[in-house]
Amino acid sequence: MCHGCVRPVMPGRVARFHAAGDGDSCRVKKKRLSDQVIVVTGASSGLGRAVARLAGARGAKVVVTARSGEALDACVREIEGAGSEALAVVADCSVQDEAQQVVEQAVDRFGRIDTYVANAIVTVYAETYRYQADELRRIMDVNFFGQVYGYWAALPHLRESKGTFLSVQSALAYRGIPLQGGYCASKAALRAFFSAIDVGIGAFTQGKPLDPEALRNVIPLAPPRSRRS
Repeated sequence: MCHGCVRPVMPGRVARFHAAGDGDSCRVKKKRLSDQVIVVTGASSGLGRAVARLAGARGAKVVVTARSGEALDACVREIEGAGSEALAVVADCSVQDEAQQVVEQAVDRFGRIDTYVANAIVTVYAETYRYQADELRRIMDVNFFGQVYGYWAALPHLRESKGTFLSVQSALAYRGIPLQGGYCASKAALRAFFSAIDVGIGAFTQGKPLDPEALRNVIPLAPPRSRRS
């Protein structure tokens, strides 16, 4: 059984839909984009809307979701104008029940999901000591839990279709910068979470149990640095 491939994608890079390579843990040939049903979160503007429009222009059936119904309707018109089919689902990805509803409506309309693009983000520009608790919580709710809820909801369907979950991530997962502490923290959490999933899928598809020794082979402990006098 295939768990579905998890792909971290950096903004500014094009995610190509192709058969998995020799280095991939889940070697499943993917469908052509024109044959896929794709869910895109945060599709009312920016990167999400661009991904949805491009996928539709290449023949994919696209389910677009965000909180702005008016913007989603405009995106649907653009996709339909390019000759494909689209469905708008107004939802807040940070609410688990609403994330589940997006997946259910996608399957009800098109019968399956081949690719789930987890793209929605929010940020607050502030020094870390100036954050309000509700501001920081909202960043984590959307950027981290929004993707986790989408992954949980879509996973059974991606297993069935041998599909792909695309986690849109950021170089700021690796380094904090001023005024973006909350955003950096949320992306670092995503990177760690989906890295753990990737390790688990690799062990599963090779028929190996997850045990401490296996994890040591994947994540070797760095030797202590020698100190110069």
